[in-house]
Amino acid sequence: AGACAIWYSGSWIDMFVAACLAVLVALVGNVHFSRQERFLSEVVAGLLVGVITGLISLRWHEQTCFGAMALGSVLDILQGFRAVYSIIEIMSRNTVSGGADFIEGIIFTALISYFLKFGYEIALAIMKVDKDHYDMKCAPGMAISKWW
Repeated sequence: AGACAIWYSGSWIDMFVAACLAVLVALVGNVHFSRQERFLSEVVAGLLVGVITGLISLRWHEQTCFGAMALGSVLDILQGFRAVYSIIEIMSRNTVSGGADFIEGIIFTALISYFLKFGYEIALAIMKVDKDHYDMKCAPGMAISKWW
């Protein structure tokens, strides 16, 4: 929730929604999948967060920001650490495992972002809004003051 405000210029409402959805993402992540099915937790979490934040941002467009809520919610499952650590592995001559970790991190991050967008498209269909008509930018002036 803090990252939602600090990095993505979210409002107080965005922070609350991101915190609640981060709990949902953690609950989805606790479902035990086999090693081959592990990507399903990212898919389900990305889709759920995309639909819910899409519906909220479409309904209360002046008070909320889709990007801030969505990215603040899935920040814990993004694979940035894996991609950075894999570069260190590659540099320390573990090229096979480092390369595999790097590709896996990039693919999982792309999978999460794709299903966030797909969930947003589902929310647009539910609300019957033309995607060319709706602007995804955050409402100006809604960001929390940097002094908080």
